[in-house]
Amino acid sequence: MQVYYIVTAYMNKRQEIFLNATATNPIGINAATNRILTIKSPYTPESLGEQIENSLGICLREPVWDEKMQGKVQDFLGFKSKVLFQKEHVHVIIEFNKDSSVMKFLATRREGSGYVSVDKSKFEVELPVDKEALGRLLIKAFQLCQ
Repeated sequence: MQVYYIVTAYMNKRQEIFLNATATNPIGINAATNRILTIKSPYTPESLGEQIENSLGICLREPVWDEKMQGKVQDFLGFKSKVLFQKEHVHVIIEFNKDSSVMKFLATRREGSGYVSVDKSKFEVELPVDKEALGRLLIKAFQLCQ
């Protein structure tokens, strides 16, 4: 069985980025947590890559969701509804396959009450790779969300 870890990334119109280290809930689905890193603009690709690694490290150290992790990104950022949050933020899914050491960046677009994948929007890299390369991939994925 393949083992995956997911960090969800959001960017607002001020170019601030929020990384959410998810965890696997009791039914086996990755769920949002209160483990959120905030990256204020301006930032460099290298500093973004470092924060991606930090978020992934959180996923690896605490992969199983529990009550103390309960939280949603929109609540953490003070949005009263998911719809208002989605109007203000674009979304990229960062998925790490522990077995193959491959990290994927998947751009999404807003649709209906959520986000869906953008056609041909997946970037992959085999780890290890430098922090700057990770940051550049996240920036590239966010650009496809626009």
